[in-house]
Amino acid sequence: MNKSFNCYSLGFASIFLVIATEPAVAVDYPTDVAALRKQLQTGWEHLQQLDERLQKYEVLLVMKPTQLPFDPNLKQSGGRTQVSVDWPNTHRLMQMVDDDPASPPVVYGRNPDYAFVLGKTGTGWRLQGYSHAKPKTNRIDQDTLGTVPVRNILYPLSSTFFDDYLQLDLLKDKGFQLTDFKEMADNKVSIQFTFTHTFPDNEATVVTFDGDMLANRNLYWVVEEWNISVDRKPSRLAMTRSIMRAADTPDIVLCKSITRHELKEEYSFDYEKYSFAQVPLEPYRLSYYGLPEPHAAPHPSNRFFWLTLVAFGVLGLAIVCWTIARRLRPRAEPRGLKSA
Repeated sequence: MNKSFNCYSLGFASIFLVIATEPAVAVDYPTDVAALRKQLQTGWEHLQQLDERLQKYEVLLVMKPTQLPFDPNLKQSGGRTQVSVDWPNTHRLMQMVDDDPASPPVVYGRNPDYAFVLGKTGTGWRLQGYSHAKPKTNRIDQDTLGTVPVRNILYPLSSTFFDDYLQLDLLKDKGFQLTDFKEMADNKVSIQFTFTHTFPDNEATVVTFDGDMLANRNLYWVVEEWNISVDRKPSRLAMTRSIMRAADTPDIVLCKSITRHELKEEYSFDYEKYSFAQVPLEPYRLSYYGLPEPHAAPHPSNRFFWLTLVAFGVLGLAIVCWTIARRLRPRAEPRGLKSA
């Protein structure tokens, strides 16, 4: 009996030890920059997977223009954005609500067939924008992504201070180089880096960023702080991120807030109401809001392609017919050479 009891006790103790040590993700301290880059890549891949698992959450965006010297009485402007995503990024829904009760909410939605923008009215929803285009070339999509810091909203764990990059994408960029690192307190690592960025819309504009980031190797190497200078000039470009473990699921890391300092403005994103459940797909369509579904229509790009192809075909056929007719036409004799 005692022997059996001891075996069971040992088994439960082993299981408890495994569970207790599961959240601890600290790894061996890297010995060189190459090893550090490998550790970062592994950790950031895990953070990106966590970002994809967080299906729904609300974000309170607060923008506070700052002055030199800083004015503590300066009013803040904010808006609440509820984001729902169904991966792999085929469906997207963002509901933006200003803190001002008089400001009506705006809903931006996208599904595999179309994208739309809705505005709330007193009697219901009004369609403000609509497009049949593919998501990657959708005009509504581009306009919305250009005005909303969607990288920070959709990827709170793996986003960077560069709007064009995720941390994992940045690490794979050849222009992003790690130069030095050192271990800090609480298993955090200070990493120095340099990064040469060429703007996609203007290849002649090349900017060099130098800075440091503070990564927490206990939390999958999540970056808690970025500090950068542009072209080796002192500038106020920084980002801090507040990270914590989920109360019910210790192996899940949550981003509670992101604060970005950009020159004379400060943006704060406070995340709350995380949901790990699968998001229903009904809100991604107009019928959910009492509006008629649009009739299926061919993409303008496909229509243009086929019209162009037909035009070239007709032109080619016309050239062939003209060439054949010219060869079959009898040649006229020159004047003055007619036989009497």
